[in-house]
Amino acid sequence: MQPSTLNFTRDQQAVIDRAIARGKQDIQQAISYRQVPPTVTRFSDLHAHMEANEIGGLCEPDDQVMQAFPRVTADDNETYVHALNQVQNALDTWLSTSTERNIGLVEVLIDAALDAAAGHVQAALNVTTGDLAGIYFQGAEHDAVRGYFRRYVNREIAALVPDPTRL
Repeated sequence: MQPSTLNFTRDQQAVIDRAIARGKQDIQQAISYRQVPPTVTRFSDLHAHMEANEIGGLCEPDDQVMQAFPRVTADDNETYVHALNQVQNALDTWLSTSTERNIGLVEVLIDAALDAAAGHVQAALNVTTGDLAGIYFQGAEHDAVRGYFRRYVNREIAALVPDPTRL
């Protein structure tokens, strides 16, 4: 069976599409937990930081995956491997062209920066509660400040990458 002649069934393609979506979430989570650096732009580079072949859940004992890809015959195995490659290729493309991979990390860093800034002000003024900060940083103020920090954090991440156009 030649990969170029392989056509997936509707059920198989649905499983692949779910694996790609979950793979993106897995990668975003790994980056936000700092398990993977935000500068990773190739799927193959994930292997240095995690078990990348398990990203997306196609290697887990899942009934839908097993039903779509039974792996009984050699052709079944080849179809399954081709599906894995399709998921990895899609995630590789996404990593190299999208800043979405860093969304979780950016939000974690923004939260930490705002907490640190408010905490510093409160400590300097001997404020014992964060009530005013919690009220102040809502709505338009919240969105504006987070927007400033979001742009700043993204620029810091871009500065880490040898080729910022890949971020």
